[in-house]
Amino acid sequence: MVIAADTILMSHNTILEKPSNPRHHLHMLRHLRDMKAHKVFTGIACVAPLVVPIQPGYCLRTTVEETTVYFGGKDVITDDVLKAYVESGEGSDAAGGYKIQEGGCVLIERIQGDYTNVVGLPVHSVLSR
Repeated sequence: MVIAADTILMSHNTILEKPSNPRHHLHMLRHLRDMKAHKVFTGIACVAPLVVPIQPGYCLRTTVEETTVYFGGKDVITDDVLKAYVESGEGSDAAGGYKIQEGGCVLIERIQGDYTNVVGLPVHSVLSR
């Protein structure tokens, strides 16, 4: 079996990739905080050999998992908090500039959907395919 997955983060119809430098990183996190909510999408494809004596072949299943992430507001997630997060270096290699499974969890007020999708691989979706 082969499983392929890729995750993107989208805010107001714009895909947010990895930050290109610390200034861009801070700008991206401010945007996410100020917009409050954004979406995380993971596309998944599973390919497995088909075990049918009459017709050998492959089975392909695909799905997209969607999770809404809500950042905390300016009253909690101040610019100083964002600057400290950027200075830590964490999230500089992540789409959207944060990692919910690490220190970036302090930026998140709540999520609606699958937590493992935000981490990068929606485990339940993979197992149910």
